[in-house]
Amino acid sequence: MFNLFDIRKDFPILQQNLLYFDNAATSATCINAIEAMDHYYRNECFNIHRGVYSGSVKSEQKFENVRKKVMQFINAPAPENIIFTSGATDAINMLANCFLPSIGKESNIIVTELEHHSNYLPWKRICLLTGCTLKIAKCNTEGLLAQESVLALIDKNTKLVAISASSNVTGIVQELSKIIEFAHANGAKVIIDASQLCAHRKLDVERLDCDFLCFSSHKMFGPTGCGVLYGKTNILNTVLPGKVGGGMVHTVGSGDDPDVWDILPYKFESGTPALAEVIGLGATIDYLQQLNYEAVIQHEKSLTKRLVNGIRPISGIFICGGISHENERISLVSFAISGISSYDIGLLLSTHNIAVRTGNLCAQPLLGRMGLDDVLRVSLSFYNTEEEIDIFIKTLFEIIDQLQGIRHE
Repeated sequence: MFNLFDIRKDFPILQQNLLYFDNAATSATCINAIEAMDHYYRNECFNIHRGVYSGSVKSEQKFENVRKKVMQFINAPAPENIIFTSGATDAINMLANCFLPSIGKESNIIVTELEHHSNYLPWKRICLLTGCTLKIAKCNTEGLLAQESVLALIDKNTKLVAISASSNVTGIVQELSKIIEFAHANGAKVIIDASQLCAHRKLDVERLDCDFLCFSSHKMFGPTGCGVLYGKTNILNTVLPGKVGGGMVHTVGSGDDPDVWDILPYKFESGTPALAEVIGLGATIDYLQQLNYEAVIQHEKSLTKRLVNGIRPISGIFICGGISHENERISLVSFAISGISSYDIGLLLSTHNIAVRTGNLCAQPLLGRMGLDDVLRVSLSFYNTEEEIDIFIKTLFEIIDQLQGIRHE
């Protein structure tokens, strides 16, 4: 399928004595991105959109070439649909500001209990500022969201539907096609947070027909401080920019005179962009395009099944999203064990050089629905191995025995 030994050599952080199972927070950065950014800083560290000298022009060409790579990576219609941001959080907040002037008290915005706080709080804030209604699609107590929960909330006053393609708590991949279709039939726009899905599945915005989609580079083996916002051309031409400053305005009006914004996508890219990081993202996409995605998906599914089957026998365990393999799941499993703190487990795992995430995962509404305060999350990637899974399971059982022994003393 693919040579796992060779792949692991492409990620320097994996050369440490470390079992890295926190990929949903930040994946390992591939060597291609590191070398591309190093080359930029050493040889081509010039600003863009401002200089006429050769170094600036060359840097701008490389920067714009990445825009084309992203366009192809997510199957967007044109480079003008690709806006570079500092990450998914920045993209969603920028979108919220874009729509702020057009939202009235009669409108409603729909989010779900699945959402990361980054795709929840900006819309809650917009509703508080405008007086419009925030509607929240409820999950069940396992953390699963039925399509019908979202569809039932959409009406002619729905302005926006903001939903994750995959939860950062359950890992379940959400079926979106009917939601998008029904939202459009009611005149609503749909915003997809693909932060978790981008590292595990191919994205296709044309097939989805979503109005906006965002993700962060650092969750798909690229650098931090860089993200992507995709938007449909007709909508981007209509809304006001969510951030203003240098580089995104054609003419600044005197006093109260109107300003004339730049053409797409520059209308939404104020200030100096994260040049090195964008170039690193381009190198990451080049790396990912070489992979056999079907082989990657099958390997990750095998790892996830091995993990779930290994932890299922634990007494008092609750696995978020359930244990059924019928629901498509990225390689991410969160769980809680009755009577044992996830923080305690995480700290003890760390003493064995095993990195996991503990806490509320910036998803308090979802954890509240499941009756949990905190969980332990194991998030895997294609460079993880079956041996690592087995080591984790063995160590986890030993830690549970240790903690239960302390509790019974």
